[in-house]
Amino acid sequence: LSSSITQKKQNEKKFNFEYLGIQSISRGDIIRIFGSIRCIVICGPPKRARLIADQCVRKVNIAKECEQIGNSQFFSVFKVGPILACSHGMGLSSVAIFLNELYRIMHIAKNTDFHVIRLGSSGGIGVTGGTLLISTHALDAATLKPEWTFVSCGTLIKQECVFNAQIAKRLFQVAKAKKFAVEYGKTVSTETYYEAQARLDGALCEYTEQDKNKYLQKLHKNGVRNFEMEGIVLAGMSTKIGIKTGMLCVAYLDRLKEDTVSK
Repeated sequence: LSSSITQKKQNEKKFNFEYLGIQSISRGDIIRIFGSIRCIVICGPPKRARLIADQCVRKVNIAKECEQIGNSQFFSVFKVGPILACSHGMGLSSVAIFLNELYRIMHIAKNTDFHVIRLGSSGGIGVTGGTLLISTHALDAATLKPEWTFVSCGTLIKQECVFNAQIAKRLFQVAKAKKFAVEYGKTVSTETYYEAQARLDGALCEYTEQDKNKYLQKLHKNGVRNFEMEGIVLAGMSTKIGIKTGMLCVAYLDRLKEDTVSK
């Protein structure tokens, strides 16, 4: 077969991405849809991803409308020109599934010229509610090291977790220019919302308020400024693969003062 026919057959090969809801898509279509992507914005809920996509249409002026890609009950993907706005659900396991399929798509599309930014909400530590927090590192909740620990085929793996310094700097500059309250800080990513973040109202709470305060003060002294539940997987997978990644989360309260937002 000639090289052109061989390439055509390769482009016609079909792929399935079960959890993104993208079924029987050809390599050629993957390249056409995802090959020109330059920025991927990810967040938790689908409504937030759609809002980001709509804002890109109205304010960035790079496309006349947003296109929904796939049909998934778990995640959402919207395309606005060279931008993807996606929802990854809540928690480490959810974002791991999402990124596995997303990064596989980008690999098939032969696209390495893009960066990823996660926008989220978080529990602040020693910062006022409403402060934007730009993560420099994602830390393990127990070791306080920038590492993601996961099991791969029965083997325990530790992966370094670092966010791209240039993206962090740019996010900081934009926030400052818009006169938002913004800080750099380390982020602790947790497996659970209640116990791992030292909340007192969880079903398995076996520690005292004194224990909680001691742990939070320890985090603050180590440069930690917020809790969230996805960053360590994002930073770990991206560091491993070599994808430039940043994370910006708003703090909705200061955990040194309260566990839930006051009315």
